[in-house]
Amino acid sequence: MKCKNGILKHVLVQSIPILFNSKMEPIYFLNIMSDISSLVANREYTHYILDSSDEHHIKKIQLHQHNSMQTEHPEITKSELKVLRLMADGFSSKQIADKLFLSEHTVKNHRKSMLFKTESNSSSELVKRAILEGWL
Repeated sequence: MKCKNGILKHVLVQSIPILFNSKMEPIYFLNIMSDISSLVANREYTHYILDSSDEHHIKKIQLHQHNSMQTEHPEITKSELKVLRLMADGFSSKQIADKLFLSEHTVKNHRKSMLFKTESNSSSELVKRAILEGWL
């Protein structure tokens, strides 16, 4: 699933019947979507599909994490990526601004923008994600 900010997430969708008619046919379902991105990152996983025409027949599909999540990051601009690389090297906003000939305010805006786009809570979480996804 692709979120509003462009980040791809793996989700588990479950549909559970909760109310039945007099013929015991389900009429209301509880639908649950769970973010399982952290569980499937960089791993193979198996997906089972229940065939509704034959409730005893289950299809098994082996899926692989596609590399686009690890290598593509369209939400991060080239300028932000330069800042991110220097952040990973431990430089402060002031030091990054001096190295890239930018204002400190611009560097801080890039940091805030990347935090928002990646839904990270801190700069260290942002750098960790960048490393895990192969951006750096």
